[in-house]
Amino acid sequence: DFNTYAAAITALPSGVASGTVIYGKADIVTIEPFDSTVKTIGDNDFYSWTHATGLDIKEGFTNISNYAFYNWSGALSIVLPNSLLTIGAYSFAEWVNLNTDVVINGNLTTIGNNAFENWSKAKSLTLGASVTNVGGTAFAGWSAATSLIFANGFNGLKGNYCFARWTAIKSITLPNSVTGSLPLGCFDACRSIESFTLSENLTLLGAACMRGMVKLKTLTIPTNIATIDASALNNFSA
Repeated sequence: DFNTYAAAITALPSGVASGTVIYGKADIVTIEPFDSTVKTIGDNDFYSWTHATGLDIKEGFTNISNYAFYNWSGALSIVLPNSLLTIGAYSFAEWVNLNTDVVINGNLTTIGNNAFENWSKAKSLTLGASVTNVGGTAFAGWSAATSLIFANGFNGLKGNYCFARWTAIKSITLPNSVTGSLPLGCFDACRSIESFTLSENLTLLGAACMRGMVKLKTLTIPTNIATIDASALNNFSA
């Protein structure tokens, strides 16, 4: 009975009127595919549902499109399916009140630009080995998070400023599966970092990639790093 169990739903977006079941209780919104042919949640489908307190996406969806769940500012919980492969740009940005530990695992490969930007109360993030592309500013502004864990096998640091402004975290270790370069501004303005371990298989530190780590006292540069770009290690004042 939709009227009984969907008190959280104020309107059914036109983009998901067919092929998707949506229901809610106590403002936690659950979304599941109507049948096995439904794979995608479309652009802007649930844009700015600020009343919702949580989201549970069931198995079957493989793609979440741009801005699909943008600005769920009241959300306190999220469940993503293992079937998910791609997350679009700004799809979960501005979830400013979610204050839990976040684990992104399963089969997810691509996280779009700004996808999880400004989760300013989230406590921690764990990224699985399946992730091969973290987009620009994807996780920037997690200002309360104190733990960032990359699974062994992870090699998805691709986007500029992808983990910038993690101002509370004190320690980061990059597994040796991270290869190539740290992109522009990757860990810019992480001003509370006291310990940072670089992957032995990096070859380039991009511009401003670790700028502003004002509490970091020592750093070991692995042998394979051949190039350090302008401002990569600026303002290591400690």
